[in-house]
Amino acid sequence: MLGSYVGESEKNIRNAFTMARNAADSSPKCCAVLFFDEIDSIAPKRGGTGDGGGVMDRVVATLLGELDNNITNDGGYVFVIGATNRPDLLDPSLYRQGRLDRLVFLGLATEPSERIKIMTALMRKFSFENGIHAESMAEQLVNEIPPNLSGADFSAITSGAFMQSLGRLCRQIERDSKNEGKPLDDYMRSLHPEQLIPIITKKDLMKAAQNVIPSVSPDTAEYYNSLRVRFSS
Repeated sequence: MLGSYVGESEKNIRNAFTMARNAADSSPKCCAVLFFDEIDSIAPKRGGTGDGGGVMDRVVATLLGELDNNITNDGGYVFVIGATNRPDLLDPSLYRQGRLDRLVFLGLATEPSERIKIMTALMRKFSFENGIHAESMAEQLVNEIPPNLSGADFSAITSGAFMQSLGRLCRQIERDSKNEGKPLDDYMRSLHPEQLIPIITKKDLMKAAQNVIPSVSPDTAEYYNSLRVRFSS
């Protein structure tokens, strides 16, 4: 979004909104959604960036102007969503009515039902021992892993368990090919596709969980909760 030439960043923002408006006009529902991830990188508080030329101030001003013009010529709407883990760095003008005027705090998943849903979604394509389903495996694991895990931590656990099961399968295939005296490639071609699918066990998941350090410390969680209270008031 940000460019290296004078005026390029502002142009990129205008182009993004123009494409969103065109998409809204061509949509049967007459609306489009424009999502900015890490929006604090393009909308910091004005007057405090110290860039010398006021580049970020102009970028923020351009963004605010486009937010105020979110209705298309044909009556469509552009809904803008921004994500950030530093709302305290954003320019306060973004929170005014008609701009980003709805704040949603996404904290750590602490309820067992929430954690089960996250793990089930991450493991929905995995194959497990004894043919059990992803949700059943998540229910077995939910009370045996740290309570302060983020979505990225859950992803690290599931991907780590998958890599362990994949490594185990590769070693097993290598041993079997040697026992039968066949080249590895020939032996693999003789296998049924289902025999090449890694089977994940609860032990794999537990071992992967032991290797994951929670990315959100108690102090950090307390800080974000203080931000939630501050902005909700």
